[in-house]
Amino acid sequence: MSLFDRFRPKWQHSDPAVRATGVRSLDDQTVLAQIAFEEPVEAVRLAAIERLTDQRTLTRLACRSDSAAPAALRRLSDRSQLAAVALAAERPEIRHLALERIEDSVVLHRIATSD
Repeated sequence: MSLFDRFRPKWQHSDPAVRATGVRSLDDQTVLAQIAFEEPVEAVRLAAIERLTDQRTLTRLACRSDSAAPAALRRLSDRSQLAAVALAAERPEIRHLALERIEDSVVLHRIATSD
């Protein structure tokens, strides 16, 4: 533990376990998004994703080849964002999981004809 850790917010602590705990108490979507995209430790990224509610940010995370993509996909509730993931995710298994959650036949047809 560094001397500066005493003065930083928990989500900026040098210990990843403390950072993850600190992230779980955050509500600021901008800070959570930054952590989800830039944090090197997966457990801390996942903690940030669990607190994210911004659907566009979750879509961007789900479309990446990152190991946290499934967690971001699970947090998505907006149907248009699910369709975006089904069309644009880098990982085929994420596209398939998003597709399974879409019930609108028009959207499914559009995806089937464009994929």
